[in-house]
Amino acid sequence: MYSLIWNDPGGVKDVVFRRLSFHTPHVLIFLTCSAGKKPAKEMSFLVVVPGDPIVAHVGSTGILPCWISPPENAEALEIRWYRHDQFNNPVLLYNHGKIQDIQECFRNRSSLALRSDQSGGLKDGDVSLRLEKLTFQDEGSFHCYVSGDREYGSKVVDLKITEWSSVSDPSVSSGPWKALFFTVLIVLMLMLSLVGCLYKYRDNLTGKKQPRTVLMAFTPALIHQLNSL
Repeated sequence: MYSLIWNDPGGVKDVVFRRLSFHTPHVLIFLTCSAGKKPAKEMSFLVVVPGDPIVAHVGSTGILPCWISPPENAEALEIRWYRHDQFNNPVLLYNHGKIQDIQECFRNRSSLALRSDQSGGLKDGDVSLRLEKLTFQDEGSFHCYVSGDREYGSKVVDLKITEWSSVSDPSVSSGPWKALFFTVLIVLMLMLSLVGCLYKYRDNLTGKKQPRTVLMAFTPALIHQLNSL
């Protein structure tokens, strides 16, 4: 216990503080710990991306999905897409309500987009990246970084670029065969026309009409094949 006596300068009365009922060492320790401890920084949203890589064909358009959870309006947030350690040289930077910067090699082929038809866009927290005219150099990891006044988050989306193949695009494999088929049909039609002219020329010479069973039977079948294409 501690006692403290203070004499009034005017000499009117003495103010006496006695029996201070706290333990000074414990109070000092508590104050020291409280002053040195910083409040925990809480995240109000989480950045979410797909778990699997995004696969796209060279020359096509790809969407790198990224969104915040729980959904909230992201129009006032900073949205930064960048590669590797190029934080200050972003693929795309959105801030203050508009796109501020786009990396030179992605200019005119990158933008923010909807990750699905059901997405509400930025107002729904969708910050997905759209890349057009993909090249093999685009393959790799893309960082989706979202930052607010007091919180931020970042996740990585992997992009894999593949070549066009007959398995992935049936029209590629069927294209040459269709061209060949049409070429054969055109040749056959020309031959049939020539045969018809020869028949007609012979009829004029002989004055008799010969049966053209094969020609008449083949022509409807050929027309049916043309109409089915």
